Amino acid sequence: MGGWPDVQDPYHVVRFQLKTGRYALFGLRVGCSREEAEQVLTRRGYTAAAENEESRGYTKGEIWLGVRWDRAGMVTRFTASIPSTNVEDVVF
Repeated sequence: MGGWPDVQDPYHVVRFQLKTGRYALFGLRVGCSREEAEQVLTRRGYTAAAENEESRGYTKGEIWLGVRWDRAGMVTRFTASIPSTNVEDVVF
């Protein structure tokens, strides 16, 4: 939860994670392959951003999606977030 579109605005969900196969993101579930996730997200207009050995971030406008996988290349977590501004430089 966080203020959106600015940190001082009413709270909204600005970040969530999917860690089980119970819910789907664009038809993708935890347990799908890294390659399948990349294909679906690219088809939906997301651009690959930062990557390391275990994860890759994708962006589309202000939306950031993170995909984490295990050594076998199976997705273990999806993270979605949207940034908030801090126009008055509030210090937390």
